[in-house]
This record gives sequence, structure tokens and C-alpha cells, in this order.
Amino acid sequence: MKAMSWSMIEVLETRDDLIKLIVEVIGKLFGQEIKPDSLEFSEPPNPELGDLTLPCFFLAKIAKTSPAKIAVSLAEALRPQLPADFTEVKNTGPYLNFTVRRGRSIQRVCDLVLQEVDRFGTVTDGVGQTMMIEYSGPNSNKALHLGHLRNNQLGISLLNIMAAAGYRVIPVNIINDRGIAICKSMVAYQLWYQPQTPQSVGKKGDHFVGECYARFQEELDNEYAAWLAECKALTLQEVEALAETDQDTLRAEFDQQSKLLKQANQMLIEWEAGNHQVRQLWTTMNSWVYDGFSQTYLRQGVHFDKVYLESDTYDQGRAIALQHEAAGTLAQAGLMFRDERNNLVFDLERFGLTQPGKPKVLIRGDGTTIYITQDIGTAVQRFEEFAPLNQLVYVVAREQELHFKQLFKMLELFGYPWAAQLFHRSYGMVRLTDGKMSSRRLKEGGVFLADDLMDHLHDLARQEILKRYGDTGDEYDADDLERRAEQIGLAALKYFLLRTSAEKDMIFEPAESLAFEGNTGPYLLYAYARIKSILRRAEVISETADLTVLNETVEIMLAKKLAQLPSVVSQAAREFNPTPVASWCYEVAKAFSQFYNHCQIIGSGDTLEPARLRLAFATAVALGNGLKLLGIEPLERM
Repeated sequence: MKAMSWSMIEVLETRDDLIKLIVEVIGKLFGQEIKPDSLEFSEPPNPELGDLTLPCFFLAKIAKTSPAKIAVSLAEALRPQLPADFTEVKNTGPYLNFTVRRGRSIQRVCDLVLQEVDRFGTVTDGVGQTMMIEYSGPNSNKALHLGHLRNNQLGISLLNIMAAAGYRVIPVNIINDRGIAICKSMVAYQLWYQPQTPQSVGKKGDHFVGECYARFQEELDNEYAAWLAECKALTLQEVEALAETDQDTLRAEFDQQSKLLKQANQMLIEWEAGNHQVRQLWTTMNSWVYDGFSQTYLRQGVHFDKVYLESDTYDQGRAIALQHEAAGTLAQAGLMFRDERNNLVFDLERFGLTQPGKPKVLIRGDGTTIYITQDIGTAVQRFEEFAPLNQLVYVVAREQELHFKQLFKMLELFGYPWAAQLFHRSYGMVRLTDGKMSSRRLKEGGVFLADDLMDHLHDLARQEILKRYGDTGDEYDADDLERRAEQIGLAALKYFLLRTSAEKDMIFEPAESLAFEGNTGPYLLYAYARIKSILRRAEVISETADLTVLNETVEIMLAKKLAQLPSVVSQAAREFNPTPVASWCYEVAKAFSQFYNHCQIIGSGDTLEPARLRLAFATAVALGNGLKLLGIEPLERM
């Protein structure tokens, strides 16, 4: 049977009996056998129609009649011999709609959830396969920002989902710790900050180095404005009114003459030559940044099995490129050659991956390398180090889609068979209310560094806790209040970042993310905590409760949602997208709220109370598992 969006049938005892019966009836009625996996079940759009629907369009060709008439014939033939889990089958137009025996089905779902507990939701799609997931990928010239938070959360959740899907997962990071951007921070430090240290000025190391980088960019802009006025008799405003190509031409001319850029480029050359003083400063400043990264990663729940440094892999990429240049095969094909500036370039125009006359540079004429050179070396190293590796996934922003298409094609043309096992999980831009993220910290409502945003959400969460629960008579221990504020703030951040499908751009709204109602992380925490509160009041949850007594629509709807988690995990793993899991969590929380509002749990009687408590317990287990897949830690109490 093909995959479905609804999975309760997968847990029913007589599932196979129903499928076998349908196949037999179709054979008798229409004289042709069908394969069981051609039956595509789903959930009806309206619960009043039933619990399971089977469209009959695929039978029109063999039955030589309309799908609606086929549905009538099948319903009449199936009705007298339905398996024990089903009470009715009806035809509605071209669809067969089955109704399950509610209490029996709820019992099966809850028994499965509470037998598997932490393992409920796991599937075997990836068993026997190893998947490496690269995520975060910061530069060592500035602090992490909101874009990194989205990247990190995608990475964390994908690791959890792929592990739940049966894969052996290897989380890795690549830190771009060398190159012109890092040299800009180093030049700025020498010119304007030395001998200060992060400790001497009371700042996190990554924030301090990021300030150096921002200062370089600011001074470079000032130099450009002065150059325009002196050499071109133009103001920045006049330049901004020019055509984009004219602006690019002016900037390129300035870049060739800029004193600051010459200093940064010279530092890069000296770094690659192994200059002791340059390397010593580079090591010191990078150590400041890594210390800052570690604090942010710990707070968000980020972890890696291995951290790669570009400085350790770029040489291997250069060696690979030079090796293929010397072999000459790609040169003969017109793909790899030296241009007029002695740059070693790769022409991918025939594949639609470079523009005419603008091949991709691998090694500059002065011998220095660029990001794609490092990525080549790193990919080769990973497949050698972790062989056999079945898949390597890069979690990187959509802006780098062309870069990865070029990288994958180059590796394919270099002859690496595993190039087909590379995948780029791109994601859209994330913005606050006024624009893209940058390395500069702006006022509230503008751009936030990752640490600033998490601090801001923590403060908002604390205020909300005190507003909601501070006057209830409960006494809050100061440490406990801060712990809850941190968990709620992080849940707000993480869920908001994951509820939007990865490929879409999004606007992050701090206040909206912290709402305790609606499609938010705090609402999910509240739903989980409310269930836990009910279970604490009950004290005892019967393991032998008879759930066949449950017959309310809201009860079966809740059980249906719980049963979906394994198929949702499969979908999320297949799509490399955690959003289906986020959506499922919200749907479960809503379904429990409807159940809670419609059905009394505590005090509902000797028969119903234990049954409903067990359904609530199963909901807490399943919802908790879903939240953990997203990297959100459930709260026992709000």
C-alpha cells in the first residue's frame, strides 16, 4: 500500500485483512487482479464522511465504467464482510469511505504509543545508511546572527528527524576561518583596536571581532566616498542614482586602488605564505571567536561530531585542482584553463552554471584560493574519512544555490562517483521588520545578533510568565523563573523558525513568536504542560484501562493525529524539511484542546476516566517526541 497522509490504518490489527478483501473483491467484480500497493488510502476532508477514504479513479480503465459506479459496487460487496476494526463502508461519488470501530482503534493507537514511548514516531527508512549533515558554517570574522539561528535550527531538527528515520547521522560544521573577510578584521584590529582584548573590554570574543570587521567596512565606505569626491567629483548619492552596472564599474576601479583593501589582500598573501606574526594574530583572534561561538551553540542546543576548518582543507582543494590541470583532460574539453590574469578557472557555461565569458575561478593568479576550492577539498576529505558515506547534506542559504550546483558539477567532472550523493538543503532569507541580517547590531526591531535576539526573547518570556502566573499565589524561585523564561524563549524562537517551510523567506516577529495562543512554541509548551498537570492530579494512570469505551468524535480525531507521527517523520526525512513535524505538533495540540474542552477527564466516572487519562498520557508522549524532533525541550510546568 502506498504512503498516506493518515496512518491509523497502519496500526489496526485487521489492516491486512481489509487490503486483502478489497483486492479479492476487485478481482471478482472486474476480472482483473491488482497489486495491494495500488490502493492509495487517505483521510476524508470531512470527518462525517468516515475515517478512511479510497478513491476509485484508478479502476475505471479495467472496470470500463465510471469511478462513481465502481464505488457503489465495491461498497455493496464489501459491507457484509468488513474486518473487525471497521463498522461501515459507504460510497460518496467516486470514493469509498470506511468508518473504523472507534474505541478499538483508539486502544490500538494508545497501546502502540505507550509501548514504544520514546521510540514512537521512529521509522526504518534509512536503516543501514550513513548521512552527514553540515550546518551552521559561520565565518570567524563576526558573531552569529538570526540567519545562523535559522540554519542551526534546521540542522538540529534534520539531525533528529533523520536519526528517527533510521539513519546514522554525523553532524559537522565548517568554519570559514581564512580568506579576505578574516583579514579585514585582522587589519582593523591592528589599526584601531590593538592591544585590546575581549576580556579587557568586557565583550564576547565573537562580538569583539565582529566589531573589528564592521569598523573595517565603515572605514572602507569612508575611503570610497573620499575617492569618489577626489577622483570622480561624485557624491555617494549621485553614484546611487547611476545604473547598477556603472556603480559596479566604479566600485571595481576603487577596489583596485583602495589602500585598506591592499592591506587586507597583502595580509592574505602573507597568511598563505605562513608569515609567523600574521598567523599568530590570526590564531589569537580566531580563538576569541570560537569561544563566543561555543557559548551561543550551547545555548541553542547545537552540537557537532566534527568541526572542519577551511584552513585545514583549502590546500587539499588546491592540490586537487592543480592535479586535474596537470592531467589536461578537462583542458582538452575546454572546461579548465588559465585566463588572461593567470587565474585557474572552470568553465561551466555548457551546463548553464556560468555566464558566457565568466568562468568560475578556482585558484587566483597570485596563488590564493576561494571558497569553492576549500569545498572541493573538504568534500573529498569527508568521503575518505567517513567511508562508506551514503549522503552529504549541506544546510546553506538559498543565496548559495549556484555555488553548490557548480561544486557538485565540478566534483562530478573530476570523476568522483559520490557527487550524485550530495544535496543542498537551501533555505530562504529570514528578516526582522526592517531588512536583511548583517554583522552590525541595530536597535530593537531592526537587525539582531543571535545572542541579542535570544536575550530579548528571554526577557519577553520572563515578563509574560510574571504577567500570567505571578499573581496566582505561586512562588517562583528566581533560578526557576529564569530557567523557564529561557526554555520558553528558545521554544518561541525555534518553533517560529521551523513552522515556515525551509525554502520560503520569512519575517521573524519576536512578540508574535512568544504568544501563548495560536501557532507558536509557547502554545505547544502550554499544551504539553497542561496534559502533565492533568496526569499529576490523577496520580495513577491505569495500564489496563479499557479504551474501547471511547466513542466521541474528538477522541477518535485526537487518536488519528497521534497515529500520524511515523508517516510525518518519513515525509520530513524524504523532503529534508522539518516543517511537517512542526505542523503535526500544532495539530496535536489543537486536537487535545478540543478533546479537553469537550470531554471531562478527571471525575468522568470509573470507566471513562482511566480511558481518557490513558489517551491524555499517550498524547503527552507523542507530543513530547514531536517537540524533541524539533529541538524543543518540553516543559512539565509553565
